[in-house]
Amino acid sequence: MTKSEVLALHLQAMAIFDANNTTCSIKECAAFLKVHTNTIRNRIHNGTIKAIFLDGTYHIPKLQFLDKIIEDFQEQAA
Repeated sequence: MTKSEVLALHLQAMAIFDANNTTCSIKECAAFLKVHTNTIRNRIHNGTIKAIFLDGTYHIPKLQFLDKIIEDFQEQAA
């Protein structure tokens, strides 16, 4: 395994840990996906984005965006 492959796997592992350990708000999710907050609300209601509604707030697990998180890390590493 090359040094570059090890680095890529390490970044993926960090992304998985971070995504699995973190939720975001509608506003944070919208900024991350670069869409309007109403788009996020619509996607939650139609089931495209999974979210948990607790204490009057949506909590959106970042794990469902793992592909985008890894892609962003790879772009930063290049």
